[in-house]
Amino acid sequence: MLEKTNNVFEKIIGYNGSLKEAIAKLKAAVLYPPFGLNVMLTGEPGVGKTMIAEAAHKYLTNSRGNDIPFVYFNCSEYYNNPELLTAHLFGHMKGAYTGAQTDRIGLIEKANGGFLFLDEVHRLTSEGQEKLFTVIDRGIFSRVGESQSHSVNVRFICATTEDIQSTMLKTFLRRIQVVVHLPSLFERPIEERLELALLFLQQESNKVSKPIDVSNAFLKYMLERNYTGNIGQLKSNIQFICAQAYLDSLTDKTDTIRIDNRFMKVDDNMEKTPVEGFNAFTEAENILLIPDQYSITAEKLLRKPVPEQKKDIFYSFLLNEFIKLRNSNVSYQETLSILRKKIETIFDYGIYQKDDGNQVQTHNFKLYDKMEVVLSYIEEFIPYKLNEATKNNLRNHFYSLLSVVEENKKDDFFLYSGQLIINKLDYYEEAKKICEKIEEEFQIKCPPTELSFISMLLRDLLRGENKSQLRKDCGVVIIAHGQSTASSMGEYANHLFSQQIIQAINIPIEQSVNDTLEFLKKLVRKNKYQKLILMVDIGSLLYFGNIISEEFKIEVLMIKNINLLSVLELMREIIYESTDFNYLLSVMNDKNHQTVLCRKGGYRDKRVLIITCITGIGTALKIEKLLNIFRMT
Repeated sequence: MLEKTNNVFEKIIGYNGSLKEAIAKLKAAVLYPPFGLNVMLTGEPGVGKTMIAEAAHKYLTNSRGNDIPFVYFNCSEYYNNPELLTAHLFGHMKGAYTGAQTDRIGLIEKANGGFLFLDEVHRLTSEGQEKLFTVIDRGIFSRVGESQSHSVNVRFICATTEDIQSTMLKTFLRRIQVVVHLPSLFERPIEERLELALLFLQQESNKVSKPIDVSNAFLKYMLERNYTGNIGQLKSNIQFICAQAYLDSLTDKTDTIRIDNRFMKVDDNMEKTPVEGFNAFTEAENILLIPDQYSITAEKLLRKPVPEQKKDIFYSFLLNEFIKLRNSNVSYQETLSILRKKIETIFDYGIYQKDDGNQVQTHNFKLYDKMEVVLSYIEEFIPYKLNEATKNNLRNHFYSLLSVVEENKKDDFFLYSGQLIINKLDYYEEAKKICEKIEEEFQIKCPPTELSFISMLLRDLLRGENKSQLRKDCGVVIIAHGQSTASSMGEYANHLFSQQIIQAINIPIEQSVNDTLEFLKKLVRKNKYQKLILMVDIGSLLYFGNIISEEFKIEVLMIKNINLLSVLELMREIIYESTDFNYLLSVMNDKNHQTVLCRKGGYRDKRVLIITCITGIGTALKIEKLLNIFRMT
């Protein structure tokens, strides 16, 4: 709840990109009970240490709902005067030293209950650092010239541009629990650097109440420079150039400030590095910033990158099948029918809730943010939060969707796509809203197949919320003839559904039926099963259900003459629907899988001995009638 309402850090460019780790550390530090942790901010001059410290203060203020002190002190101010430094930090009593004519409260006391921000903390002498130990360790201090101590609750945020290991006392560093490094401007991605430049230009436009017309070439020129003063220097340079351009607009009597190659110094000695991907800039040669209208973003100026991710299973599978069918002799209607069926089967086994271990990687943080917006929107339609595996699979799907739209918008796949909506869509209205959200965020037109995808996704996710967890006292066992027949089917089903449910007993050719039965009994005894789902193939195994039911006095649901299809369909039912034996008995028989229920200690599948005369008239009909009566009892 806190993250949705307290969005202080979200206003910082790079909060979910290059500054994501730094901001996560700061949040943890300031919120840690009871009073937070001390923080050391490191980084080159101008990377935004003061700004990030102020944001941390505001974040905690918003979280607690009351004002919290934030006191700033630059340690270089009293670098050569330890006495004044001490008095400034701790305060002093009247007459404590020459010139101390009144009592004075120090910065530490002013910061009580909040933060004391020590900028350029490396300028503190060793003695100055040591004087802070008692405050950090015990929360007490004394004013200069005073014998009594005062309690204080203050957390320190320190900032330095130097290597802390060589400039700070080890004993001081031990008392600073969290170290946060902020990257230089040139270490940040092109989207963030461009967005910062646009922000500063927009601020200048607002300040002078005039539009700024800036050339594409000038933006490239600005972002190629490796500023030693980082963000601060970039902002200063933009302000100075805007001032020059403003003067030109007054001279030329124009309403617009124009910034172009006139301000690009060819003899500039500043270190510079060509920016990769600048050919991705929009074809527009100039960009117009209008006062108080934040309509130009880095994302709009950078063309949408071609996704580097592999297509997810939905579009990869669908496109491959489409191409194969199109190049064959299969008719149009048959192609549609086949593809519709294949679309449905993709979701049959919970594909989009499996973790394939292939994490989505992207340097386009804006695109990633948009994915998160859509994922959060999807969560509004389901009564739980998506797990990370499902989120990652859906991020990969969004990449594939963008790629499909970009690569196939002129392809006849889109002609077919309108006909590929499956006949019965669950959650149609909800799926339609999600597709509209996708179109809004990614600025694309979804192919009609996306509606089918989202509809089945919702069905799968909502069904997944109601998964029936197998009780620990219920076993699921496959027994089959062959060296690895049972284990192969069991491993495949367990892997497909990402569940370790099935246990297998193989029957090599030299293994007796009695030995196999003993293996099964040992398994039931060891796991203390209170009921058992038993899947067997042929022969004497068909009677194992009755034997186990009678000996252990438990219910046994037995599926006979199994194959991989029957195993998968059973798994699908017990995971997504129900483990109730009466339900499974009905549904598995409806699917034409021979299933019987052995009640506790009671046979439902007894052996029958029939003696008859081969010359009897109508004997076969009587036997049939007797068998039917027996089956129903």
